[in-house]
This record gives sequence, structure tokens and C-alpha cells, in this order.
Amino acid sequence: MKVEHLHSIDKDGIADDSATGSDKLATETAGSNKGVPLAGGARVMPPPDAPRDPFAPERFQIAQDYTALVGGTKQITRVPVGRPDSQLWFHVNPDSAFTVDVALLDLRNERETYIVDPALAIEVPTEVVTKRLYQYVTRQGDVGIWAIKLPDPEGRIDSYNESAMLAVETARQRWIRLVSNQRVKCYESLVTNRNYGEPDFGSLSLRDLLAIAFRGKVIDSINHPVLRRLRGEV
Repeated sequence: MKVEHLHSIDKDGIADDSATGSDKLATETAGSNKGVPLAGGARVMPPPDAPRDPFAPERFQIAQDYTALVGGTKQITRVPVGRPDSQLWFHVNPDSAFTVDVALLDLRNERETYIVDPALAIEVPTEVVTKRLYQYVTRQGDVGIWAIKLPDPEGRIDSYNESAMLAVETARQRWIRLVSNQRVKCYESLVTNRNYGEPDFGSLSLRDLLAIAFRGKVIDSINHPVLRRLRGEV
């Protein structure tokens, strides 16, 4: 540690240690970058600042509430329509306001699904299928619409869709995975005892979800290109 001595000079040019009065010392601030004053005019100089490590972990450590401070809301731009992936855990919204029966038309070659105005469904009765839509969310927070075929007018339904309806009731209460059992031709629900927490279905209404899921895929005209193609007009 470096120590400097300060001397006062009298009128004859002779250094006089005693001339360094208390008034001057009182004006000095201890801990300033000029050092700490001591008795007799000595001053203790602080060590030079160490260079800052540009990659020190504490430099980049964020606060625990960083996300809340930054804010922001996830914008949903795509809502898939179909059966949840068999490798994903998901939860079905138990609110009946997020369930609706609709007429759908699947273009299998294009792997596209259109929602059809009921008044136009009679134009392609062999192509349109009535299905019940359910909102679901995966553990990753992705929202989707599960479309399950409804029984026909005589109440008949195949074993896959019947088992899917049963799986919905389970998924409304807990997280599940949906797997296919091809031996008995049905779906089975895998459940877990782990606590994955409560599902977050987001703030979008069913109307908003349908608008995203079927953007550009609404058949509401007799001259819609899809209907004209099915009628052989184009």
C-alpha cells in the first residue's frame, strides 16, 4: 500500500509538517480516490482497481423475476386440427364452451381440413364428416383442436373414435398420452402419477381458435374451389 507525505511550505520555503492543519484534513473525504488521510499529512492510497472479467458468470446472471419484468404474451399463429401426437402429454379443456360439433371436409392428398357451412354440407354428403372439436394443450404449451368423428344417424361409431371419446373424459381430468392399440383397434390412454401442474389453455375463445385453425379453409360458398373440384367442374 502506497503512503504519500504532504508538507506545507512556510514563507521561507522550508517544509513544515506541523503546518498541515486539521482544517485541511477535515476537508478530505476518507475513501476518495485520493486516498485516506492519516495524522501528520500521510495518506493511504487505495490499490488500483482490478480489471473486470468480461465473462464472469455474475455479470450475466439475470434476476429470478426477469421474465415478469420483460413481460410479453405468446401470440398463437397456428392451431393444428387433428389427433394429438402419441408422444406428447396433453390435457383437454374441461369447459364445454370449448367443444362444438361441426362438418369437416378432409382433402387427404393435400392433408388439409376444411370447415363447412352446414347449409352446404349436403352438396358433398359423401365427403363431409361430422366431428366434435375439443381444445387441448400439450405440456409444451402448444394449443390444438382434437376432431373426433361423431356417431352416424343410426348411432354407430367405429372402435377408434369410440375409444377416443372415452380418452377425452380422462384427458379432461389429467395429463395423458394417446397411443394406438392395433391388436384390438382402439386408442388407449397412458396416465402418469407425476404432478405436471395445472394446464394453461390460454385466453383465446373458441371463436378465436377456430379463426386461426381454419384460416383460409372455410367452405361457405357453393362455388368454393374445393366444391367445384369435387363436382368435377375444374
